Amino acid sequence: MALISCPECKKEISDTAPNCPNCGYIFLNKQKDIIQQLNPTEIHNIKPNIGLGIFLIFIGVIVFIVGLLLVSIIIGIFPLIVGFALIVLGVDKIRSNREATCPHCGKIIRFSNTSLNVKCHICNKTSVKDGDYLKPIL
Repeated sequence: MALISCPECKKEISDTAPNCPNCGYIFLNKQKDIIQQLNPTEIHNIKPNIGLGIFLIFIGVIVFIVGLLLVSIIIGIFPLIVGFALIVLGVDKIRSNREATCPHCGKIIRFSNTSLNVKCHICNKTSVKDGDYLKPIL
């Protein structure tokens, strides 16, 4: 067992280590092995719920208007925030989205149809869409 210098942080580590214990750098030949272990996952369409989306937007607009009327009092800020959140949630229910399992961490992630690269909000690793599959990239 020999000691080598990490290309990222320049500290000495074992040549048999799969990655640097100091900075986490994964060595190139180890990266290829890891990529082969990570399997692409299938992408599923989420059907839009137009009725629920319109209902949430309608309620959100009403709550937002009430917030505008109450903005002169301090409590009016809360209906403004809730109304805006309901409108955003309603628009999200109307749009068609997709979901897949993250190839890196295995958690379910949602993204829009127009996304080419998808970043997992849990492990912060990026995957790329390839047809109906989500492929990992390191």
